[in-house]
Amino acid sequence: MELVMNLFKILTNVGGMTTLSRVLGFIRDTIIARVFGVGFATDAFFVAFKIPNLLRRISAEGAFTQSFVPILSEYKEKNKKFELNLFINIPYSLEKTILCSPLKNLLRDLSEKLFPRNQLYI
Repeated sequence: MELVMNLFKILTNVGGMTTLSRVLGFIRDTIIARVFGVGFATDAFFVAFKIPNLLRRISAEGAFTQSFVPILSEYKEKNKKFELNLFINIPYSLEKTILCSPLKNLLRDLSEKLFPRNQLYI
């Protein structure tokens, strides 16, 4: 019974903080829309936060972490520190390469379309 109560306390804590986070995010978006209105600067602000949020969802909240952490714990117990670091760095490097290279190319192409090199902006 105590295990069920502890689980219930943890679930209500996480659920409550998630709800609070959603409400505060809604308030933040409402204030930004009210103060800045609709425009290029507001769109740029929201796009700038989309990329870090996507990376956070993939690495911190996604299935990658749920599958990687138990394997990492087992690997840590059975292997040396050098092998553990190699085991950690390979998936991290692959994730970084897969996500960042196309994203960098997309942002470069978008910036060239928005700000052509033959025009001078002062």
